[in-house]
Amino acid sequence: MSSAVSICSNALQLLGADAIASLTENTGRAKLCNSLYAPTRDRLLRSHPWTFARKRVLMNPTDEVPAFDWGKTYQLPDDMLRLIQVGLRGRMPRYEIEGRKLLTNEATLPLLYVFRNTDPLTYDAIFVDLLTASLCAQMAYPITKSASLADAKLKEFQLLRMQAGAVNGQEEDPEDLGSPTFVDVRG
Repeated sequence: MSSAVSICSNALQLLGADAIASLTENTGRAKLCNSLYAPTRDRLLRSHPWTFARKRVLMNPTDEVPAFDWGKTYQLPDDMLRLIQVGLRGRMPRYEIEGRKLLTNEATLPLLYVFRNTDPLTYDAIFVDLLTASLCAQMAYPITKSASLADAKLKEFQLLRMQAGAVNGQEEDPEDLGSPTFVDVRG
């Protein structure tokens, strides 16, 4: 079972350091983990449309009306890290994002997005490995004072990131590669 503490402890142990019992314990290792864990998790969640961190909502407009160009304003969800889809597949409306607001002319709005998933128990195993590798790469120099080890851990993370995105991407429907007219022309 994964937890923030176990993920951080695994990263520390990969560097030859002692594990931690809590992110709030009064040690340099725990303080480093505590400062890196949430921003690293959020950055990795935002980097790819992970299937375990998707959320679908049907949004209603706010009472705020844009001054021009658009008729409706929608407040983006607080837990949204990355927008995946606005509207229904194949019928995506025109829109514009300003800050944490989405402007459009649609009366209601289906939204698919990557959310700030803070529950490691729901993470895909390869994401846990990726998060561990990222933390390991970031902590390598502060923990070991070895630039060569830090560089090696960064390269390991980069390789795993490519593999993780590819594996997760295989769990989705293939996207439409073009119209039959294009295929017929090729033939």
